[in-house]
Amino acid sequence: MIHRCTRISVAHLSISILLRQALTPSRRTFAETRNGMCVSACSDLRDQRFLLVCLAVAGLLGAQAAARPAPREVRFGTGSGVTGQCDTPGTEGPYPLMVLIPGGSLSRRGTSGQFSAMSRLYDPLVEAALGEGWAVFRYDRHETPPGSRDESQDIIDAITAARALPDVDTRRIVLCAHASGTVFLQQAYDRAEEIIGFRALRGVILLSSRANASEAGRMAGHLLVVVGESASADEKLAGENAVRVHRESYPRWNARYLMVPGADVALCDTTTSAWRGWQGLPGSCRFSPEIPRAISELLRAASDATF
Repeated sequence: MIHRCTRISVAHLSISILLRQALTPSRRTFAETRNGMCVSACSDLRDQRFLLVCLAVAGLLGAQAAARPAPREVRFGTGSGVTGQCDTPGTEGPYPLMVLIPGGSLSRRGTSGQFSAMSRLYDPLVEAALGEGWAVFRYDRHETPPGSRDESQDIIDAITAARALPDVDTRRIVLCAHASGTVFLQQAYDRAEEIIGFRALRGVILLSSRANASEAGRMAGHLLVVVGESASADEKLAGENAVRVHRESYPRWNARYLMVPGADVALCDTTTSAWRGWQGLPGSCRFSPEIPRAISELLRAASDATF
C-alpha cells in the first residue's frame, strides 16, 4: 500500500511540474516577443507543449485509476433484485462511504436509455469521492416500469447492502441523491437514518433537489443543496430554505446552497460547445466542475475527526 500511495503522490507532483513548464515560455521566447518577433511561433510552441502535457497528464491519471481495485459487483434487494457496485480508492481501508442514489431514468453510471446526451454523467462525482479517499456505492434502477416499484425501499436495501461490505467504515456515511432520487431519499430518510445512525450519517448531498425544505433541512450531518439556473423558482426557494432550516437546527454542521449558472433542471451544463439538448451527442450532458468540487469539500469536512 505504501508503494501505491507513493506512486500517486509522484504522479500529482509530476503533473504540477509539467503544467508549470508548459505554461512558462523560455527566456528566448520572452526576448523574441519583446522585440516583436515570432509571436505566432511562441503561441504555437506553447500550444504544442500544452498538448504534450495534456497527453502526459492523461497517462498519469490513467495509471492512477488503473491502480485502484476493480469495482465489486453487488446484487441486493427482493424480487428481481437490484445490481450495484462499490468503487474503492487505491489506498488501504476501511473507507468512509458515499451512497449515490440515481435520478430519473439514469443507471448507476449516470447513463440514460431515453436521453442520448446523458452518458456516464456520474463519473466526475465518483472520481471526486475516490480522490478524497471515500468508497462509492451506486446502483441501477429496477428493471420494471416506473410506478411499479418502491424506489425508497431500493435506497434502504442499497444502504443495508453497502454497510455489509468489507472495508467500509460504517461510522462515516454520506448520502448523495440526484433529481427524482432526492424525493425518494426524502421518503426513505427516517429509515435510512435509523439504519446508519444519527452520528454516523456525516452528510447529505441533494443534486437538482426536489426535496421539501423542512424535510431536507432536518437531515443530519453536513448539507449540500444544488440546483441549476433553469430550476423553477419554487425549487430554488426550497433549496435556500432547506439550508436556512439546517443552519438553525444544526449550527455545528455546514450547510450550503449552490445555484449553478448555465445548468438546466438536471444540472447539465448548457454553456459547453457540445451541448445540443438531452438528445444530443452521448456524453454532452456534463456537470459543471463546481459540483464535484463542492462534493469534495463536503466529504473533507465529513472526514474530519472533530465532526
